[in-house]
Amino acid sequence: MYPIALGFVGGVAAFIYGPALFAFLEARGWKVTQAYDSVFDVACVTTPFLFTVYSFVITTERGFIGRARNSIYFAALVRYSIWAMSLGATLTVATALVQMASVTPKGGDVWSIVSFAIWFALTLATFAAFYRAARLFIVFAANQR
Repeated sequence: MYPIALGFVGGVAAFIYGPALFAFLEARGWKVTQAYDSVFDVACVTTPFLFTVYSFVITTERGFIGRARNSIYFAALVRYSIWAMSLGATLTVATALVQMASVTPKGGDVWSIVSFAIWFALTLATFAAFYRAARLFIVFAANQR
């Protein structure tokens, strides 16, 4: 599943390059921890929205969704939606925790570096999973007849 693979690669990159990137951006006056607020806001909005779409898809019996119900693509849409909602809920909680802990992976603080890398991996995996679920729904909607 590519969202998990993307998250893993991003987490490794964040572990390796995160401290230098934070130091570089903060030296130029960026408020890097605002990224936590932005990700929290996006996760808090998209997760319930996807749950609404998921509920609609699961309960609809007619129209293009009803016709697609027995396809492998419908099963994939349901599976990707469940993954995205689970990751989104986890990301919301994780983001609240890194905000409260004021995680800034600078210097030699291994705990902060690991926490940031895990958070970044979860962020990438969540956004990729949301994209995958939304893309399948758009394909269904665009090809209705």
